[in-house]
Amino acid sequence: DYRPLCNIYGVEKSILPKLNFIEGETDIQQLTSYLESGNYVIEISAINPNESPEFLCPLNQEVTIYKDGLPYKTVSVIARA
Repeated sequence: DYRPLCNIYGVEKSILPKLNFIEGETDIQQLTSYLESGNYVIEISAINPNESPEFLCPLNQEVTIYKDGLPYKTVSVIARA
């Protein structure tokens, strides 16, 4: 269906300080609050040695998450890491 794949939806808070944030919200407490609301996501680039990170969505873009081929929820990109 040519939609990007969301591999992880939900993450333990303990991982946030380990991320290398490139753009957007970087305050861990603020990020935790946003993520707990369930209305925001962090877009994480694949690891590309010796290359720049690649992102598909600009900050604040609304992204629709699909489940079983049907729209499930719309969230906003709050940060990139």
